[in-house]
Amino acid sequence: MRTEFVEIDGQNVAHFAGLYADVFNAAPWNDQWTEEATRERFASFVQFPKFYGLGYVFSSSRAAMVLGWSERWIQGWHFHLKEMCVDPALQGQGIGTMVLREFESRLSKHGVHRVFLETGESARARSFYEALGYNKNDQFSDET
Repeated sequence: MRTEFVEIDGQNVAHFAGLYADVFNAAPWNDQWTEEATRERFASFVQFPKFYGLGYVFSSSRAAMVLGWSERWIQGWHFHLKEMCVDPALQGQGIGTMVLREFESRLSKHGVHRVFLETGESARARSFYEALGYNKNDQFSDET
């Protein structure tokens, strides 16, 4: 059984589009992502100058991914974690924790000092991130 981490870039980001659509089109999100729309979205992400992504391949299948981009702040680099997901069949087995911890380790080696992300107040992912030490940070947004 082959498992490996794969850095996501413009050459392979489309490979993870199906995983993203599978995860977020299922409960509890029930989005309506097409693979084409996801590929287009991810293609725009990799255009960010400090884009970084990490995929996890399990038994030759894409099992998890995390991606976003860095932004320079006064005291160093901050990272905006834009998307993270784990294949629904593999959730609850520690893969998400393993992938996020590996991702954070790699970010640290790139000089990133802080990671920001967005998730809903009642989202299932919130407890996942809190268990890993992420804290709520008040934000404002305008949904038009």
